[in-house]
Amino acid sequence: MPGPKRWSITKSRALKTWAGQLGMDEAVKLIDQTLQEEKKADELLNEVAEQAN
Repeated sequence: MPGPKRWSITKSRALKTWAGQLGMDEAVKLIDQTLQEEKKADELLNEVAEQAN
């Protein structure tokens, strides 16, 4: 399901930007961790999808 995962990554990027604009540094760090995890999951899902084809 790369589509929904990419939507989640986009959402996290927007939240990270918003938190940064509001000076919420701890939130930025936490969202960044989540974003990195989401990117890794997206990469793995893409690999699985390519192998399945």
